Amino acid sequence: MENLKDLLCHQLKALYCVEDLTINYFPLIIEKIDEPKLKNALKFHLKETRAQISRLDAISKDLKFNNNRAEFTAISGLFDQMKEFMINVKNSNVFNAGLIAELQRIEHFEICAYGTAVCYAKELGLYRIASLLQETLNEEYGTNDKLSLLAKVFLNYRAVEQV
Repeated sequence: MENLKDLLCHQLKALYCVEDLTINYFPLIIEKIDEPKLKNALKFHLKETRAQISRLDAISKDLKFNNNRAEFTAISGLFDQMKEFMINVKNSNVFNAGLIAELQRIEHFEICAYGTAVCYAKELGLYRIASLLQETLNEEYGTNDKLSLLAKVFLNYRAVEQV
């Protein structure tokens, strides 16, 4: 990497990785959730993720960037950790509360990476690309907020009852 545009493309590769993993994992996760509000939140975010990938495709085309879908071990590790959690937790109330923590680790990565990409795009004068990335960043913040609300309002309390 030699310049800020290279760094932007590096961020985009990481974002493709996390969005691809989301598309692959979320249907499996949704299937295991028994709490309707959490299930609906993830179904909605899965639809958003498909639109986010379309935006990344448009950005890649604008930048003439090869989105060869590289794997990032740190990102894959977050999903592997979530998969391990899902296997090891037997109580559904504990599962729902703990799953939110697992999902928010991923959301926080996305917020960081999209925020960085927005800054890079603006610095490079790529305002249309920055706007597309900002749209996704706003969605990621929204998902994180929904997950936090679900946890705070009732899922964490249900898990406490298991003590």
